[in-house]
Order: sequence, then C-alpha cells, then structure tokens
Amino acid sequence: MSRERHLDALVVAYVALLVGPLVPLAVEGPTWPLFAVGILLGATVGFVAADATSDLAASLGNLQAGLLLVAVPVAYVWPLVTRPPGLDPLAFFVHPAGAGLLAVLVGFLAVVVAYEHLRRREREDVTVLVEFAARPSPRRRKILVVASLLPLSVAMVVFGALYLWADSVPGSTTVFVTVSGALSAILPAQAEREVALGDEGVVLQGRVLDWSSFDGAEFTDRALVLHRSEWFQGKQAFDREDVENEDEVRATLDRYLDYSSPDS
Repeated sequence: MSRERHLDALVVAYVALLVGPLVPLAVEGPTWPLFAVGILLGATVGFVAADATSDLAASLGNLQAGLLLVAVPVAYVWPLVTRPPGLDPLAFFVHPAGAGLLAVLVGFLAVVVAYEHLRRREREDVTVLVEFAARPSPRRRKILVVASLLPLSVAMVVFGALYLWADSVPGSTTVFVTVSGALSAILPAQAEREVALGDEGVVLQGRVLDWSSFDGAEFTDRALVLHRSEWFQGKQAFDREDVENEDEVRATLDRYLDYSSPDS
C-alpha cells in the first residue's frame, strides 16, 4: 500500500469517526446500531471526498488543515461531560462521542503522513549536484558532549551525597533513565548526516531548504559552515574532515552562495 493509499484510508477513518456519533446523537433509537449506520455513512463520505481530491497530501499537509482536523472532533467533549455524573472512567468513554474523539488522533496522523509525503515529493524533485555525509563540527560535538555530561555529573554527585549522608540509594530505574538520557544526547552528535546540494537547495535530514534561506557558507580550518538567512534559523556546521569531495562542494556552493575559506 502506497503512502497515498495510507492517506486515503486515514481520511476515510477520520470522516467515519467524525460522522458516526452524529446519528445516535441526532436520532432517537438504539445507540450502537445507529452509531454503526453513522460510521458507514461517514466512511462513504470520506471515500468520496478522498477520491475527489486531486492532491490529498497538499490539501492536508499544512498547519491550517492540521488545526482544523484536530479541533473539530473536540466538540464531542460536550456530549461526554454533560452525561450523568458518577460514571467510572471506562463507562465515561464508552459512548459514541468517545469514539468521535478518536478522530483527533486519526486527524493528527493524517496531517503527519501528508506532510511526510510532501517532503518526499520535494526530495524526489531535487536535482542533486553533489552529496556528502558528515558529522557535526568538532566544536558542536564538544558542546553537546559537555551539555550532556554536565547534568549527568551533577546527578552522580547528588546520588553519591544521598548514599553517604542519607543512606539512601536511588532506584535502578532512576539511574538508568539518567544515564540513558545523557547518552541519547551524546550519540546523535557523533553520527553522520546525509547532505545533498542541488539546484533547488540543500537537502538535509529529509528536508529541502531553499537556497534563499541561506546567507552564505564558510570553510574554516575544521568545519564547513552554512549560514542561514534569519537569526533564529541558526547555522549548519559539518566536520570538514568528513567532506571527502570538497572541491565539488566548493564549486556548487560558489554557484549559489558567497563563501569564504582560510585556504581559498
């Protein structure tokens, strides 16, 4: 099943969950049979809507669509909270409106899948001129290691103080979470990232960053630095030793950006 088919299925499920509770809430009669009728009706509407939309990913993969898909099912909170008090948690949610609230999760998932599909489409449209794999710059790696080990060191001091003065030993779960949390921040800093330079921009970690979002590039003694246009976007710095095809990278950057180098 392709990602477009996954998206179609999510839209059908979303509309089914959204429409399903409306029937028993609007029509008097046996609740769950009416809910089943509503589900079938919603699934039919969702199938027709998904089939009639020429570019479903473009329609759903944006912030406005995401907010709308997540916000609309929240209306089913009202039928739940206006029910008689005293229900246990399970009985509280076993209601057509409780099923309708599941559309929040399905809608969010649909937006994520649509956004990822758009990103994949952008990557496929990029004409790659040169690509390389590199770790973050040495300076950034040191900063990440220090930032991770500092709280770990503080935690170890606290654990030692508790053991010496309070005769209290932290649980194995606490120690495991503390150590693994620090390592989870260190290990990605040592991993290489795939970078591709193309006509449309820079492909970094699956995202296509247009050349207009960069202000320039710089080759330092130890790093290749790509400066972003806006201050809040930061910069992308890569270990220069990992850039094996540096001449090709230089030539490509020279076509699109101003760059400087200590040995250029």
